[in-house]
Formats: sequence, structure tokens, C-alpha cells
Amino acid sequence: MEQQRIELIGRIIVGSGAVESALRRRGATGAGIHELTDSLGDVLPPEAVRLLHYIAAVRNKAAHEGADAELTDFDPEFFEDACSAVIRELDGGPAAGAVPPPAPTTVAATPAPPAATAAAAPAEPADRGAAPAMTDAVSPLSSQAPSPAPEVAPRRPDLSRSLRRAALIPVLHLLYPVWLLLRSLRPAIAPGLGMGAYGLAILLTVIAARTGRAGWLYPAGLLLAGAWLYGAVDGWRRRKLDPLPQLFYLAPGINLFYLLYRIAGRTDKLQFFGSLTLLGAAAVGIYLPLCHEEYAAGAVVFAAGYLVGAVMALLEDFQARAAAAEAAETAGTK
Repeated sequence: MEQQRIELIGRIIVGSGAVESALRRRGATGAGIHELTDSLGDVLPPEAVRLLHYIAAVRNKAAHEGADAELTDFDPEFFEDACSAVIRELDGGPAAGAVPPPAPTTVAATPAPPAATAAAAPAEPADRGAAPAMTDAVSPLSSQAPSPAPEVAPRRPDLSRSLRRAALIPVLHLLYPVWLLLRSLRPAIAPGLGMGAYGLAILLTVIAARTGRAGWLYPAGLLLAGAWLYGAVDGWRRRKLDPLPQLFYLAPGINLFYLLYRIAGRTDKLQFFGSLTLLGAAAVGIYLPLCHEEYAAGAVVFAAGYLVGAVMALLEDFQARAAAAEAAETAGTK
């Protein structure tokens, strides 16, 4: 019995690890499946999101409780089907293979001996930390366990694939670095807004100094106060997690460095700096001919940015295809 428990925990860790890798290939950022799923926003269908939170809840239970985890009613086949389904969804393949946890309903069980009772369908968790409830009829120890019926989720247009294709078309290729920038900054929206408030306040202060109009200082002061207040409150909430002295997030103005620290910790740096490089090349390529009549130099810089972006898009597309093929091969082997 103990050996079976250890094997179940191992299957949970392996399956959830594959799901986490698929999330990161899709561009998700964060620590753990819950945060990775949330970082993708509305990119995934609701069925996949519910399955991901179910997988995360099972994984956390197995990882944190270890040998003491209560797995009596855990269905490993359903769990592995769920992992395969979300991996196919994340890698752009057909999402069939597991039924997302539905709304609480009762489904009649397959005819069984008189001792068996009707099986209840997995209920949708009340919150994302709760796994779908399983009755004894779908226990891993029960030979009468009914397998979840496969369901094909509706396919949605793959925006990332479309933008990678656009990166191969001159001028339209600018959409790709903009998308990379937004994707890398998505998990850092709140500190990014605080940083933006600081930047706008500085700009308004400069305008007030150059024009001599003190009226610009009022909105600048409100923005500075709001940015400082956000940094102070956020830093105080995380004072036991972030190894920063209190001065960094409590002192007005200085907590700008705290916001930079928070942005750096939640941003995909490769995508962030890659997107800035591509956008900078495009900006210089447009600026040189318009402002200095340097047409040849501007064309060279603009073309170089286009070529680098096209290569990045092709590499990302190749990685996505390889990951999808690997996931399909793994699913076929199972």
C-alpha cells in the first residue's frame, strides 16, 4: 500500500512538471502552476484554466504533504488525462483527452454489481485550490472506475502563431516585438503602473519648470503620492519575502528602486530586452531618414531589426512545433 502511494505521488510530480514546462513554453511567467496560469490572462479557454488549477491543487497537496497526503479518492488516470489535455492545448494541438471539471451534476454510473453505488461526476472546485471531488467509484483502487469521456474543446485562434507569421512581413513585423513586450510585462502590470506614474510625474515637473506654469505641479504631485503609496503598501505586505531594507519601499521617491526591483523579478528578461532592441532598431531606422536625411543608414538599421525579429520568430515557432510534437508523441506512447 505504501509503495502504491509513493508511485502515485511520483506520477503527480512528473505530470505536473510537464504541465509547468508547457506553460513556460507558452510564455507564462511566475512561480508555480497557479501563477503561471494567471499570467496568461484570457489566452486559454476556461476549461483549460479549471484543469490547470486542479492539477496545481493536486500537485501542491502531494508535494507539501508527501507521504501523509490523502489520496484515497484520487484518480491517477483522470489526472494524467488532464495533464495531456492541457499540454496539447498549450502547445497548439487538439485539446481532447480529458473532461474539464464540470459544474456539480450527478451522472449515473455504468451498470455494476449491486454493491457498487452510482458515481458522481467530478465537481468543479469551489476555488482554484480545491481539486474535483471523486467518489469511491472512481478511486484508483476500484476496478469498476469509469473513465472520463473525451471531449473536444473548441479551438481558438493562436495569436502567438499569427504574430510570429507577421514577423516575416516587413512593417507588420513591428507587431511581433510589441507583443513580446506586452507578454513579458503582463505579470508586472501593477509595479509597471507605479513606475509609469513616476515617469509621468517627472515629465510634468519638467514641463512646469520649462514653461513656468505651476499648475503642472499639482497632477505631478498626485502621481508621485500615488506611486509612493503603492510602493510603500506593496513593500510592507512583502516585507518578509523581499530582502530589501524598509527605506527602499517606505521613503518617497526612493521606493522607485523598489518598483524597479519588483518589475525585474516578474518580467521575462529575454523577451523584454529582445523586444526593446527590435523596437529601438525600428525607431532609429525611422528617425535617421526623417530627421537627418540619412536614408541609407536608416534603411540598414531598419532592415537589421527586421532580420533579427524574423530570426527570433522562426526560432520561437520551431520550439513551439518541437514541443507540440514531443507532447503528441508522449500522449501517443501513453
